[in-house]
Amino acid sequence: MSELQIDFDRPTARRGSVIALTARYSDQQLNDRFDIARADLRERFVERICQRWKALRAQRAAIVEHLEALAARTISDLAEVAQALPAAPLLVPMHTVEPRPVDWLWPGRLALGKLALLVGDPGLGKSFLTCDLAARVSAGRPWPDIPWEANAVGGVVIANAEDDLADTVRPRLDAAGADVSRIVAVRGVQTTDDEGRHDERPLTLHDRACIEAAIVSVPDCRLVIIDPLGAFCGATDSHKNADVRAMLAPLAELAARHNVAVLAVGHLNKGSGQAVYRTSGSLAFVAAVRTAWAVTRDREDPTGPRRLLLAVKSNLSVDQGGLAFSVGPYGPQDEPAVAWEPHPVRVSADEALAAEASGAEDRTERDEAVEFLRDRLADGPVPAGEVTRDARSLGISDRTLKRARRSLGIVAQKDGLRGGWLLSLPAADEGVVWPEAG
Repeated sequence: MSELQIDFDRPTARRGSVIALTARYSDQQLNDRFDIARADLRERFVERICQRWKALRAQRAAIVEHLEALAARTISDLAEVAQALPAAPLLVPMHTVEPRPVDWLWPGRLALGKLALLVGDPGLGKSFLTCDLAARVSAGRPWPDIPWEANAVGGVVIANAEDDLADTVRPRLDAAGADVSRIVAVRGVQTTDDEGRHDERPLTLHDRACIEAAIVSVPDCRLVIIDPLGAFCGATDSHKNADVRAMLAPLAELAARHNVAVLAVGHLNKGSGQAVYRTSGSLAFVAAVRTAWAVTRDREDPTGPRRLLLAVKSNLSVDQGGLAFSVGPYGPQDEPAVAWEPHPVRVSADEALAAEASGAEDRTERDEAVEFLRDRLADGPVPAGEVTRDARSLGISDRTLKRARRSLGIVAQKDGLRGGWLLSLPAADEGVVWPEAG
């Protein structure tokens, strides 16, 4: 009442004061109710907005779920329609195909842009052999069967899962005369997680991007060596044809795209029969490659250093015959290296592997036939008929004589247009081709 002093002795003043006080109280009440109503309205508005927002979110989730279900049904329907449609062949009119000759790395034996396979039992020198091939490519050295023909220099990629690079692979390359500046080894695959941390894992044939990067990193790459093939299959079941083909088909495409020869090293199984069925794992390994070789012991001297490189399969050329080589102290510092014999070996992979597997052939009789041929042909060519008659008179069968002829590399030549066939020993100057130093 400090602001409004009421004079109770004056009636008029009393009435005016009461009226003013009542008006003031009414205004206060109205203001309080307005504030309450406004706060209540704001609270209800916010609540309705939240409820509406929640409803919209629920509705949105339902719409998304509906769209996902609709998309799944659509994809399923399209798949069913695609399966119901007849398969359409991808036709290539042959008149649009430009013919071209096979591009060879090793003429007649190892083609560029193709897959090749080298198989054999452990300990026969397959890795020495691949190092020799890598050395010839990197240094441009001639091939052993055509030493007069120049070989183009190229790069090499080596994926070796069994031999140490420092104490095994590099010394073998040096002993073979390789230019190691043109050779790169794939040690593995480096991975990076979401946090940027690096890790390493073994390479597999499924890491085609890494293999391609290695090929591109070497100038003029011409050869890729995978040793051994089984160590790079990853999770692939090597005994299932479909899995093996699915793994090798992209590798073949990669080889063709970069025009490199891919040589994979494999092992032989413990079975018997034709050489194409002796490769460890699925038959698809042999089917997928264009060339397959087998390394075997020399059955004439199974405990000696001589080895035979024989064709198991050759889809791109005629069989030019096998080659013989030895692994010995032939490097510049007497390190182990490969020495080749240039003349072909006249024995098939089937025969060599069959004899090695069975061990049943009578070596004494064959040795006798070999000695007979050496003595009979020592003075020069002899008609084939005379050689056969003389062999029969000594009790040597035609089959054994034929095998002895192949093992010695006996040369058969026609004696003029009307003459018969003459047999002779290989030329005396067809000796061993030793690896070049440096």
